[in-house]
This record gives sequence, structure tokens and C-alpha cells, in this order.
Amino acid sequence: MQTVGELKQAADEQLFSNEYEQALRLYLQVVELQPLHLDARLRIADSLLALGEVQRAAVVYTRLAQYAAHAGYPLRALTALKVLGALEPELRGLVRGVSELYGRDSARLGRSVRRSLPGADEPLPRRSLAPQDPLSDLVEQAERIASDYTHKDALFPDKLMPIPLLSTLDHDDLGRVFDVCGLLRVRPGAVLAEQGSQGRSMYMLARGSVRVERTHSDGRVQELATLGEGTAFGELSFLSGAPRKSAVVAVTDCDLLELSWAALEPAGNVLEHLRPVVAEFARERLLSHVMASSPLFAPLETRQRLDLVKRFVELEVPAGAEIVRQGDPSAGAYVVLRGEVAVQRSEGERSIELARLASGELFGEMSLLSGAGATATVQALEPTALLLLAKPYFDRLLEALPDLRAQLEQLADRRSQQIAASFPGSADDHDFVEVEVLV
Repeated sequence: MQTVGELKQAADEQLFSNEYEQALRLYLQVVELQPLHLDARLRIADSLLALGEVQRAAVVYTRLAQYAAHAGYPLRALTALKVLGALEPELRGLVRGVSELYGRDSARLGRSVRRSLPGADEPLPRRSLAPQDPLSDLVEQAERIASDYTHKDALFPDKLMPIPLLSTLDHDDLGRVFDVCGLLRVRPGAVLAEQGSQGRSMYMLARGSVRVERTHSDGRVQELATLGEGTAFGELSFLSGAPRKSAVVAVTDCDLLELSWAALEPAGNVLEHLRPVVAEFARERLLSHVMASSPLFAPLETRQRLDLVKRFVELEVPAGAEIVRQGDPSAGAYVVLRGEVAVQRSEGERSIELARLASGELFGEMSLLSGAGATATVQALEPTALLLLAKPYFDRLLEALPDLRAQLEQLADRRSQQIAASFPGSADDHDFVEVEVLV
């Protein structure tokens, strides 16, 4: 082992192998090298707990929660408090102290910079060795060192950065959320959400990293993103209960806070306040994905994309509704927010389904480009939420970016070939279908 990161990994391997005493020795070595290594301090508490040292573990969890909350790491604080609350139910009320710091009515909230956590690449000193004390002395030493935050760098910022999504709630509502949220602790490789599964829960990553991936019909697995501490996922399923479009897999060992609809529903008016916040978060994240992935928006600068996001309006359509009708001009460019739509083209008595589009997929823009009627009908297969960029804004987009028209015309040529393949002998060189499937 040559770095602190490798030492921490070795400690994790011992912990996962149920070698708790050796894990404790290695974690204690990490903390002595990097006194503000919060992961190692948390794992010292976990190791003490696994060794049956419940009271010593409780002291370490409590001090970690107090420090992390005031240092700008509220989700780490909540992780420690959730474990502590499971050990000592009468201590569950301590989570309210975090809500008072991070509710929207807190005087501590504001723009801030928190101290960075120690880096994993720091080299190990040549003479750095794990403690070799007898176990009785080791657990006492571990409690003392892991609960001591008198280090010169253990400073608190004047202001605390809000918790994404949650700091829009006042401290009373935030406290209710903290009371009922669940804690998931998983190891690397654990599947946190399966593609196609249903469930009205979303998750906030308190520690670790996860990979978002999608398996296509041909078996190809596409990695969509890697998410780190403080990020949320699962918001669309939380809002609608719709099947998950992607899988989420733990890259490292992770601690996550689960916000489930069933747990929040009895908690007063919390859902009433939280739902629109989550909906806006889902909308903005989806549009950001579309902007980054679609050739329609590729030529835009970051500032232009942010401005365009504001121009989309949300529409709700019932199952069976025709959103775009073949032959009629499209009202704008649509993005599927929730639900699913079918794209169908008819010629004579023959009709064929060209595609099914779900969350994050775009349609309607080709009709706008040509100025002609749509070459396919788009119909909602279930109650569906859409985001619409109306035709006037689309026209302004083409005026501002002349090169964009040329790119879209090339895309239209490719689509004419798709239609020709679906309807042999019926599509001329100018036919195209207004479907952009984002993968």
C-alpha cells in the first residue's frame, strides 16, 4: 500500500470480510494520518458497533453528526444519526437539529464554501503502521480519537450551503422528512434500482458514487452518468410511479437516504410542499439531458441552453390523446417528461408503429423545420406529461443559428430512408419522420 486511499480500501475489504478488529486498526491508522477523514471516522463507529461496543460506537456517531452538520455535510450527519436512532430510539429527535440548520428559514443558509475532504492520493509515510494494541485498549483509543474534532483544520463556515431539493422546506417540514426517510447502506456492485422496476421512491446519495446505466433491446448496456455525493435520483418514479428507465448500480460502498411516497404521505402537508420542488428538479434535469444529447441543441452555447430551458411549458395529456396528427403541422418540439407515446405512420389502409418514446425523448421538430404537415401521428399510450417548446421559439432558434438548419436537414434525409424501409416504394426523397430518440 502506497497511498491513504489504498489503506482505506484495505480497511474496507477487512470490514466487508467481517474482520472487524483488523478493519478497526486500519481505519484508525487512516484517521491518525488524515484527522478529518469522515469516511474513516464513520467506519470506526461501524467497526466498534460490529465488535459489540455499542456505547463507544454511539459516542463516535454522535460527534460525527455534530461536526458534519456544522461543517456543511448534512447528509453525512443524517447517516450517522439514522444509525444512532436505530440503536437508541430516544435519540431520533437529534435529526431535528439538522433540520433547524438546513431548513429554508435558517439564518445559517447562504452561499458558502465548505472544506474539502482529504484526498485519497496522499502517500503513506514510510513508518506508518496500524496500531497493535490489545483489543481492549484499541477500542478505547478508537473512541477517543474518532470523537475528537479539536484539530486545527476542523473549522465551521459562517454559512451553510442548502441541501438540494430539501432546503426549500421550512425546518418543521424538513424535520418530518428526516424523521421518515430511510437509510440504505450498500456495498460496491449493489443494484439500487432495476431498469423497468416500479416504486415511488427517490434517493439522495449521502456518501459514495453510483453509476446510471440503460440496457437496450439488443442487450447493449449504455452508461449514462456517474453520480456523487449530494446528488438525487429516481425523481420521476417518485412523482408518477412509472417504471424506471435506467438501472442504478453502486460503484463504491454507499449510504443513501430514501424518500418514499408511502412514508411521506402521512407526514402532514410535507408532500404538498415537496412535490412541486421535485417536479421542477425533474423538469430541469431532463431538459439538461435533452439539451446535451440531442443534435437539435448541440450548436447552442451553455448560456443559450439555459435560456431556452425557460421557454418550455409543461402539458398533461390523457391516455389515447393524439399529440401530433399525421398531415397537420406540429405546434412545437415536444419532450416526454413522464409516460410513453407511440409514433405511427399510415399510408392507405396500412399503418405501422415506427417508435415508442419515453422520458427524455424528443419529437415534433422535423415538421417545424419543413413547415409541412407531420409525417406521423404521435399518440399517448398512458397519461403523459410533456414539455413543449412552441413554434415561435423554435423559429427564433433557427434564425439565430443558420448552421442548425443544415444539420437538421441532414437528419431529415436519414429519416426519409427509415420511412422508405418501412413503406417500400411509397416514400419519396423528401419524406421524413419527426422522431428523435435519445439514447
